Amino acid sequence: MTAADTENDPPLTDASTPQSPVLPQRDDPVATVDASLLLTAHGGAATKLIDLLGGDARFVGGCVRDLVLGEFGQGDVDIATPLHPNTVTRRLTRAGWKTIPVGIEHGTVMAVAPESRGTFEITTLREDIETDGRHAKVRFTEDWRQDAARRDFTYNAMSVDRKGLLYDYFGGLEDLEAGHTRFVGNATERIAEDRLRILRAYRFHARFGLREWDGATARALAAQAPEMAALSGERIRQELAKIMVGPRVLDTLRTMAEHGVLAQVLPTQTAHRTRIDDFSLLDRLMTLEELHDQPGLWRRLAAVLHRDEARLQALAARFKISNRDREALLRLSTSVPAKTLNWALYLDGPDASLDRLLLDAAEMNTPASTDFVRQIQNFQPVQLPISGQDAIDLGVAPGPAVGQLIRRIEAWWVERDFQPTREQCLWELSHVINDEFDLSAS
Repeated sequence: MTAADTENDPPLTDASTPQSPVLPQRDDPVATVDASLLLTAHGGAATKLIDLLGGDARFVGGCVRDLVLGEFGQGDVDIATPLHPNTVTRRLTRAGWKTIPVGIEHGTVMAVAPESRGTFEITTLREDIETDGRHAKVRFTEDWRQDAARRDFTYNAMSVDRKGLLYDYFGGLEDLEAGHTRFVGNATERIAEDRLRILRAYRFHARFGLREWDGATARALAAQAPEMAALSGERIRQELAKIMVGPRVLDTLRTMAEHGVLAQVLPTQTAHRTRIDDFSLLDRLMTLEELHDQPGLWRRLAAVLHRDEARLQALAARFKISNRDREALLRLSTSVPAKTLNWALYLDGPDASLDRLLLDAAEMNTPASTDFVRQIQNFQPVQLPISGQDAIDLGVAPGPAVGQLIRRIEAWWVERDFQPTREQCLWELSHVINDEFDLSAS
């Protein structure tokens, strides 16, 4: 590191701040892995980035875990470094990289490779010195073990350097092999640092867990579940969405219900008689999805809430979803009158139509029509080939009658599978006008 790199940077540690106890070091790597997939990520930009950051930089987090499992493709690549974020920014800027301070107060910089060859999240080694269950105040450090100690689960706390040397301070390798989702250190303390880790725990366990939760971890998850009320709806929505379309959904939701967690993230105050832990509708829906489609988030949430309008309204408000998503979710309520397939496709689109079709079939415990599914999947958005101006051009005075006429032709057109051309629609419009309007005085 040159003097120019560190000029004006604040120290990584502050002598005026009480230091955390020195943890016993385990600096030796525990294994060697083939890091070539990480180094060649995004067209080799990862190698160039490691070179720019220096030999102390390592790959960290999920990309390391997935590499160990043989599941890494070209997903997110996160890198940690002892360098101060100001130094990181200067080095990358001089090399022609774009930097975005996505979380500079926590030492995180998003690096965008030249020629749009990928993005990387780079974080300075850090330790938490103050948390409130949602946000953390951190102190930068040069201690890799201290940085690993602030991570959530043991298998997410591993790191790999460019030589493929793997560092594992808390037994992540053993936990991956055993299918054990274990918090780094004390589960209660890790959860208290960020209560979103409750949902992350169930999400990761659904993917990697091969054994039941140990009693201490289950009690820690259940005990702090009520504190999730302080989390933003957006953060909860993002994590729950990953659970809902991920592996082992039913088992995961049942466990969350048993631990009292599900009631903290989904609305339960309703006159609907169906309990929040009744997943029978979701179970049938997922069977239909296996036959006809990919997992669908809104339809699965609607199934969990048994299509109860009050619950769906509450969910949309809690999650602060967009108006468009809110409308898509509420269309799945049983309180919304069902439409014929053509009208559903025309007014709501194919996605909502398939959601409704599969939910209706699951609710009636019947197969979904393969012909209807195929019709939905092959549907292309269409637009009525005439407008009110055409009625005016044919002699109808502007006013409510124009809209009524167009709606009649629209219904005629929809019922004929959107096949009539513009000329045919105009012909039908003219006949309706001649039959019902006296235009001789015009």
